[in-house]
Amino acid sequence: MNLVLLAQEPLITHYGAAESTRIGAALDALITARSAAGIVSQRYDPERGLPALGVAPAALQEAALVAQLRAIDIALRERHMSLASLLIVGGPALIPFGRLLSPLADRDGPLLSDCSYALASPGVPLSAWAVGRMPDANPPWPGLLLAQLEAAYAQHHRPRPRIGDIVGFSSAQWQDVSAAALKAAPGARVLLAPPADAAMLAAILNPRLVVCNLHGVREAAAWYGQLPGRWRVCGGPPPRRCRCVTTNGLVQPGLLRWTHCPPADNGVGAAGERCDNVYLQPGVDLRRDRAPSGESDLLVAGFVAALAQPGISAGNALRSAQAHMLRNVLSTRGRLDGAETKTLLSFLLYGDPTLEV
Repeated sequence: MNLVLLAQEPLITHYGAAESTRIGAALDALITARSAAGIVSQRYDPERGLPALGVAPAALQEAALVAQLRAIDIALRERHMSLASLLIVGGPALIPFGRLLSPLADRDGPLLSDCSYALASPGVPLSAWAVGRMPDANPPWPGLLLAQLEAAYAQHHRPRPRIGDIVGFSSAQWQDVSAAALKAAPGARVLLAPPADAAMLAAILNPRLVVCNLHGVREAAAWYGQLPGRWRVCGGPPPRRCRCVTTNGLVQPGLLRWTHCPPADNGVGAAGERCDNVYLQPGVDLRRDRAPSGESDLLVAGFVAALAQPGISAGNALRSAQAHMLRNVLSTRGRLDGAETKTLLSFLLYGDPTLEV
């Protein structure tokens, strides 16, 4: 069973009855397209529960939602079924992010992550089912939710062919690490960001997947790892088809915004014109010319390796990547340290977790 969570009352409060009706209709169309593709899905409002499974209503608070989802999972198993995925429709104003205690003694505070809604048990940092979220805008704007629902509907209704190259889009200091992470993808290319000329920009117009590795030093002028005089921003047509995995940004339909880069002249906006899914992980400050691989790079390598499985979904590819990272670390040291645990819990999937990648 694939659940689609939409809380009706907060939706109406934010967008009004008319826009909420449009969003609900788009969601129903997505569920119909999923069903036609063989993905059995159930729309679900936590405040109404799932009476058919004997699951009571719950408040829109993390602890109550986690308990309710575990109750749904148990009820499904009793009926010889299982919970395969959860799609959360709306941002934290509608459904809060989970707040997990950070395993590191840093200043970041609790981890805001949807992993809370999929952990089999609090002590195991692996998702028992896939989780994705379609975020809304801040301030509220219904067009963003509608665009995401309609894009997911179109992809289920007329799936894109699995064609095109896998392209790495990397800062200079991470290019060696990016090449290693993409080793499992035959023919994958690593390009430096931002695009230095029109030819480089043309190389990312229609890839199958873009993997962005753009960590950097926030305070430095050479944020990308290149000296300021060695690159220039160039224009060009945006890509028509692109899926983007990034360890440092947030992708929305029609918009690519990096969370830790300068507000302008970043030269990478074209790469996110049409992206279905994204992984978000906090930025890292490193003050060296060449950075070593980290926990997030193990996840990227696991995700790329998972793409070899025919028909794998975005959500299951991320779960496979988490398992890949866990196996790698445990086989090397026998335990996870705080940074590795934080990485496993921090990655988010923005988009429909049942979409094939």
